[in-house]
Amino acid sequence: MEEWGIEGGEEGKSRYSCVGGELWRTTKTDKRDYIEKLADETEKAARKNDLKTLYKVNKQLNNGFKNSDVPVKDVNGNVVEGEAAKLQRWREHFESVLNRPDPPQLADIQPAAIDLDICTDPPSLEEVTAIKTMKRGKAPGADGITAEMLKADLANFYSPFQDNTMV
Repeated sequence: MEEWGIEGGEEGKSRYSCVGGELWRTTKTDKRDYIEKLADETEKAARKNDLKTLYKVNKQLNNGFKNSDVPVKDVNGNVVEGEAAKLQRWREHFESVLNRPDPPQLADIQPAAIDLDICTDPPSLEEVTAIKTMKRGKAPGADGITAEMLKADLANFYSPFQDNTMV
């Protein structure tokens, strides 16, 4: 108590108790204000359809908690208890999924009627620059390709195609 400037004795103990109560109240008030601020931020993001902010605030409120103990069920739908039993059940599951017999009849896939005109030329410097300026964390396009996918190992992927051009 003396390290906080509070003398010993009965008066010091009562002052210490009073300061502790005040600290508890201010901490509780600060936490309430913080959560209200996050709630306001969430409401604004919801009005703007800003899912990135919504997920970020949700993760903050849940402290990044992820329940890793997902119940595993057996073939009859009963919950399996114990780590060894769960591992055995996963083994059974993957053996049944991955060890399937060959299909009785092979698929009859016809060759394409027309050849598509696909450009296989190396990308231009403008295309590479456009990929570099794309923002991360955005929704993928109609083809399902995100900016992160295009940017992954960009220099090593495009440099062999460029004629000694710095990428």
